[in-house]
Amino acid sequence: SHATAGVILEGVKAKHNPNWSTVRNGDDAYPTQTGELNIQEESATARVIYGGFEVNVAWTLGETAQLEMTSPFIGSLTTQLPLEVAMGEIIILNHEQEITLGEHEAQYDNIQTITTDQWAIETDQPGTLIWYIAPFSPYSEGNKSATNTRRPSLILNWTKQMKVTFQIV
Repeated sequence: SHATAGVILEGVKAKHNPNWSTVRNGDDAYPTQTGELNIQEESATARVIYGGFEVNVAWTLGETAQLEMTSPFIGSLTTQLPLEVAMGEIIILNHEQEITLGEHEAQYDNIQTITTDQWAIETDQPGTLIWYIAPFSPYSEGNKSATNTRRPSLILNWTKQMKVTFQIV
């Protein structure tokens, strides 16, 4: 979240769907414990331990914020970042493709930048943007969430390290 731009990354309940988990390796998608947590004025770090791997998460804050995840795990991990952009809003992909988030599901491959009228993010490797994820809701029929909760999600497959940079526009 940012004081001017508001929420950028949205939290999503991953229950019963590892595809919505922040980091996963196959179905191994839920932390079993959080190791060290260190919060400073301009940074935060955490070691998160899953069933078969661990991830170190580092936030560097300031004019341009950066999220970096590293892992000694041998193999590919998947990170999914739900973005706080609602249906009907316009985003720009890779500085050139303008899309409106509509009624129908969509997938955009080889995405490295996403820009809204409030913020921009850039990844150090190409990912996939999916429109939309609809979080698990225990309060609705069939556990399907309401249409207004649909959000795009940036999916990054990475080995050893991945970085995402956030900038307010």
